[in-house]
Amino acid sequence: MSLNLLAEVKSSSFTNQLTINNVFTSEYSIYKITISNAEYDGGSGDVVDMRIRFMLEDGTIITDNDYESARMQQKAEAVKDEDKFQNLGYLYGVVLVGDFDSAGGVLYVYNANDSASYTFTSGQGSGGYANSSNRFRSLNQIGILKQANTITGINFTSPSASNNFKADVRVFGMSRA
Repeated sequence: MSLNLLAEVKSSSFTNQLTINNVFTSEYSIYKITISNAEYDGGSGDVVDMRIRFMLEDGTIITDNDYESARMQQKAEAVKDEDKFQNLGYLYGVVLVGDFDSAGGVLYVYNANDSASYTFTSGQGSGGYANSSNRFRSLNQIGILKQANTITGINFTSPSASNNFKADVRVFGMSRA
């Protein structure tokens, strides 16, 4: 397999959404997305889950309740969480950003630009919060958008307008060497 860098976005300021459009094409069926240097502004004392939504060719972010997601969080200080959800307007992310700076992860996207197939994801990441309480998190995620559309972009969003983040995101197309 070879990786071809298709897009790179480096946040220079905190935001509650980060969007990359016109990156998924018919040239690739698998994409690798890396998220690094993720930081949280700490304004609400909460943690930011960089939730995932996809975009159509016209730039519309798909917010319909057609996403299904499962995620396991391994916790440094407690028993793991296993979350499984159906009929949401987003997928759970691979990055939880808290007051541990430099959270990150890897997300794989499958069949994004295939209008005859659903779009699938899998990924893993790490991050955490409450540094003094040792609340580090390791995450594993899978997801599906149950719409057969031509997906061209991805949107990372915060669960709240007051929970802002910044991150460096790179999108690669994967092809056989």
